[in-house]
Amino acid sequence: MKKFTLLFLMLMAFGVSASFAQSNNDSISMVKVLGGHKFEKSGIQLSVNQIRGIVDADRDAKKQMQLAKTDEVFSYIFSYIGGFCIGYAIGDAITGHADTTTAYLAGIGVGGVAIGLGFSSLADRHVVKAANIYNMHLGDQSNNEGADLGFGFTPGGIGLTLSF
Repeated sequence: MKKFTLLFLMLMAFGVSASFAQSNNDSISMVKVLGGHKFEKSGIQLSVNQIRGIVDADRDAKKQMQLAKTDEVFSYIFSYIGGFCIGYAIGDAITGHADTTTAYLAGIGVGGVAIGLGFSSLADRHVVKAANIYNMHLGDQSNNEGADLGFGFTPGGIGLTLSF
């Protein structure tokens, strides 16, 4: 009987420890590259849209991703307008129609591109912040969240109960 009890306790201990191994708490790793960051999870490179899908369950990280999306839109708007102004000024200079308004237009274009790069940098910072929040909240989650092992009455009599 002692061997059976010892074997039962060992199997219970192994079963509980093996169940902890089934949690998938892979964090998002970040590497700074020229012009922003590169994100990976489990060795697979992620795009910003994939990160958006991963952090969607975390409210705080999702808020940061929404701010990043807003900054990304403003970055596109200012960059495209600035690029158009620079291109128009270059076109005027090539055709020989350049005057002072063309120079002003080129200056506005450079300013627009600079503002667009600023918004792009801000969007990248929000994505990094979202990934950091997601990684931080991974550590907060318990491996046996919602499960309760107890001793009590069962339909067959008295025994162990596992509640989810």
